[in-house]
Amino acid sequence: MKVLWLLPQALFQDRGFIKNPRQSLLDCKVASIRLRTGVAVGGWLDAGFECVFASPEFPESLAIDALENVQVCVIGKYFFQNDPQQWLSACRLIKSRGIKLVVDISEFPFASSYPQIVQFYTEVLSMVDVLTVNSERMSKLLAEVVDFKAIVIEDAVLNAAVAPRFAPDRTVELLWFGHRTNLGYLQQILPNLLRFTAQRPCCLTLVTTVDAELTAIISQFNWQLPQSFRLRLEQWSIPRMQRALQVCDLVLIPGDSKDARKAGVSANRIAETLQAGRLPIASALESYLPFVDSAYLGSDLSAGIAWALEHPDQVLSKILNGQAQVSYGYTVERLAAQWCSVIAELANATPVSS
Repeated sequence: MKVLWLLPQALFQDRGFIKNPRQSLLDCKVASIRLRTGVAVGGWLDAGFECVFASPEFPESLAIDALENVQVCVIGKYFFQNDPQQWLSACRLIKSRGIKLVVDISEFPFASSYPQIVQFYTEVLSMVDVLTVNSERMSKLLAEVVDFKAIVIEDAVLNAAVAPRFAPDRTVELLWFGHRTNLGYLQQILPNLLRFTAQRPCCLTLVTTVDAELTAIISQFNWQLPQSFRLRLEQWSIPRMQRALQVCDLVLIPGDSKDARKAGVSANRIAETLQAGRLPIASALESYLPFVDSAYLGSDLSAGIAWALEHPDQVLSKILNGQAQVSYGYTVERLAAQWCSVIAELANATPVSS
């Protein structure tokens, strides 16, 4: 069976993608491509089937001969930089060839500030044969928009488990990592965090996309902050992310359940933190609740830091418990098999979205 993966133009401009598409997807800085499309492609190839790749920005990649014998097309993340008309035209062409369409959603599109994202998903969901999502919460959000049930496939954890560690020095090393769009959640918790640092000094490392503007903002912040609290910036990359997880004591994962755009977020940052042997201190989002016994979940993350410092043995127990959860439900093998099952069932013309 042959599957077509519709991908953004930027990936095709990467020389590494041309040489080794599978590895390039797994190395992508965009988490949804790395943890979802990369895992699904790898699983399909390991099952002995064929993958072809196309981009609406390259019409020649959607030529008739390129679509020959393709049974299913999978669309991962759609980016606001893409032209919605180009992508929708490509989807109509694909459907006109009798090819089944899978659309994967990992961020609620109808709360986006980009009209092109809203337009694309509004129209493409009328063509979809199967809708996959990254969390039960996302499935509930989309149930208000579409009249068929989405299939939940969690984000995979790519790294092996690291032995738990929690032995902070006088200054507690905190870590926050993620996309720049999530920095607003961090800003919301800063007042409580500042009050906490009057009792115990903290250094918070931010691993994200760094530019001159953000560097200047953080530098200005540090001028205004007390000596008991420092902010440090690190440019995001997979190796830097792995190193940051190993040198921190605790990982902060703030969120806002009232923000519809991010309310359906997966638990991938919780799972990735636990797999690295560190305790997540996180907001109690619905997607995080399965990890209630493996992380500190609450509205006041500074209270979570205080709890961890007072209960070091329980911290290690929570991490071990979380790693057991990850090893059961979030492995590449398990989730790749789930992707393969969904695609293969659709290729055999069995409806799985009804």
